[in-house]
Amino acid sequence: MKPFTQDQIDAWEAAGQRKPPRIPDDAFERFAQIRSFEIGLYPNAVLLRMLSRNGDIADVMLNPHLARQIAATIITAGQSAGWLDANGRLIIPEIDEDPGNET
Repeated sequence: MKPFTQDQIDAWEAAGQRKPPRIPDDAFERFAQIRSFEIGLYPNAVLLRMLSRNGDIADVMLNPHLARQIAATIITAGQSAGWLDANGRLIIPEIDEDPGNET
């Protein structure tokens, strides 16, 4: 028995085409900072429980399609931002002293 069907995969992919509103440029300080997480693995989902710095808990269920997209996006974004190397290891990026003062 397979844990999910091709129809479910197609539905997950279609659902992913509807995106939430764009994250505003000034949103960094307002987002919850996650301090730790716990993962539950199932054949058709990843359950993710996150604990924020203020003690709030957020529970999320990710289908396999979305879980894969998030994993790939985190690696790609981390490498683009300079805090992950080519092997996905955490590094300290080099940044300008005052990035807002470009000439």
